[in-house]
Amino acid sequence: MDYRDKIKFADEKSPEFIKNMDYFFRNSNEDVQITTDFLKEFRKRYKQPKTKLDWLDVGTGPCVKPIMILEGSNRNSGLINDFNEIYIDVIEPEESWHDIFTHNLNELGLYWLITNIFSSTWEDFDQDKKYNLITFFHSTYGIDPESLGKVPNILHEGGIACIILEDPESALYKIKQRVSSYINLRETVSFSKEISDVLSQKGIYHEIQKNESKRMLYVDDLLKDDDITQLSFLLQTKLENHDKRIQKKVLNEMKDELNKHIKEDQNRKKYIETPDEFIWVYN
Repeated sequence: MDYRDKIKFADEKSPEFIKNMDYFFRNSNEDVQITTDFLKEFRKRYKQPKTKLDWLDVGTGPCVKPIMILEGSNRNSGLINDFNEIYIDVIEPEESWHDIFTHNLNELGLYWLITNIFSSTWEDFDQDKKYNLITFFHSTYGIDPESLGKVPNILHEGGIACIILEDPESALYKIKQRVSSYINLRETVSFSKEISDVLSQKGIYHEIQKNESKRMLYVDDLLKDDDITQLSFLLQTKLENHDKRIQKKVLNEMKDELNKHIKEDQNRKKYIETPDEFIWVYN
């Protein structure tokens, strides 16, 4: 099935930078590659009986990746077929996402799996419940790395957490670095070494995994229109000050850096590479 026909990132009420994320979704294979790699690795690493899965997704946004993991590449290959029971809690502090992820879950007939929706931040999240799986799909931007030390405390014994973030070799990472003087880089970039150092200092067992599958964002439309405002979602994880962050001089800097990383596929379509890193945390 083609998820892009049913899933959306934004609606008419969404802030502009969220609408721009739709460009990424429509022109990138990242969601497919992340979820494919996640399913493969989770199945290999999770050693507990596959009876009941209590799953916490942090910063769920439009809930695209959890949906694709549940479904898999088709309706017979996702996690929904691995476990007898699945219960999902989501943390999403930005309420502008709530209607969107509800729409997406309803479109795929999966809303019944959602047990709780928390409007909290991860730092303020405080529940007694424990989970078999905790996921952060590109949602550690701006998070205090020290707060990730509580992950094992809310995992069941034998549970696993997965933190997915940009590889420093990603062109998107390089673009953010290029304009770091205009933005708060801490809000827009996760640093795997910093997270790993915190986990190590706290004696938390974890592994950093680089992925071999190729992530690509096609940029032909950006180059054709000579307008890269659709990449403005890179500059922010919070709603305030968006207009200041997309000043012409910032966009020009972004475009100049973008041009350094453009490649062509066999069909002469232009793309940039957007690799990720996975950090697996165990209890």
